[in-house]
Amino acid sequence: MSVGTLIKVTSYSLAQMFVGRIILGIGNGINTATAPIWQTETAQAKWRGKLVILEMAMNIAGFSLVNWINYGLSFVEGSIAWRFPLAFQFVFIFILFYTVPWLPESPRWLISHDRADEAVKILACIEDKETTDAVVAAQLHEIQFSVDYEHQADTTMRRLLLGAFTQFMQKFEGINIMSYYMPTVLINSVGLSESMARLLSACNSLSYLAFSSASILLVERWGRRGLMLLSTAGQLLSFLIITIMLRYAEGDGPNTES
Repeated sequence: MSVGTLIKVTSYSLAQMFVGRIILGIGNGINTATAPIWQTETAQAKWRGKLVILEMAMNIAGFSLVNWINYGLSFVEGSIAWRFPLAFQFVFIFILFYTVPWLPESPRWLISHDRADEAVKILACIEDKETTDAVVAAQLHEIQFSVDYEHQADTTMRRLLLGAFTQFMQKFEGINIMSYYMPTVLINSVGLSESMARLLSACNSLSYLAFSSASILLVERWGRRGLMLLSTAGQLLSFLIITIMLRYAEGDGPNTES
C-alpha cells in the first residue's frame, strides 16, 4: 500500500498513476480481506458479528472523510488538490505499521499449522482465563474440528463460492457509480455545479456511515440473513428511484445533450 501510494502521489503521467493504483489495490485488497477474518478469529463469539460490521463502518468512515477532503480541496488550485488526498493515506498506513506487529496471531491459523500450544495461550488471553480452563479447551477442540472439517467436506467450496458471489454482486449491482462517480453523475446528468455535486456526494457518504453504524446494533437482533435481505430490498428500491429521477433529469434538465 505504501509503495502504491508513493507512486500515485509523485505521479506526472497517467501510466504512473495506473501502476500506483494497481499496486495500491493489491495491497489494500489483501488488507481488506484479511482484517475481518482476523477479527472473527481473535474475538469472543458475542463480539464477532459486531466487530466485522465495525470494520466495514470504519472503511466507510474513511470513504466519507476523503469525500469531505475532496470537497474542501475543490476550492484549491494546483496539484495539491489531488496530491494531498492521496498522500493522506500515509497517516493510516503508518498506524498499521506501528500496531499490526503487536497484534496476536489467529488461533485458527496457528492450529492449522500445528502450533496448538501458541493457540491455547492466545485463546486464554482472549477469554481472560487460564490455559487449563474448560472454556479454552472447548474452543480449542471446536477450532480443531472446524479445521479438519474444512479439509474433508465438499461443502466448503460451495460456501466459498456463495460468499465470493455475494461480494461480486455487491459491486456488480452498481453501487460504485453512486459512491465514486456521484459528482460526475450529478454534473453531467443532473446539471449541478461541481461544488454542489461534491457537497452532495460528501453528504451521501454520511448516509452510508449512518446505516452501516446502525447495523452494529441490528446484526445480533435481526440476524445476518435478515439484515442482508432487508438491505438488498432497500438497495433495489433506492436504485429504482435513482434511475427514474436521473431519466427525468436527462429529459428535462439543462444538460439533455450530455
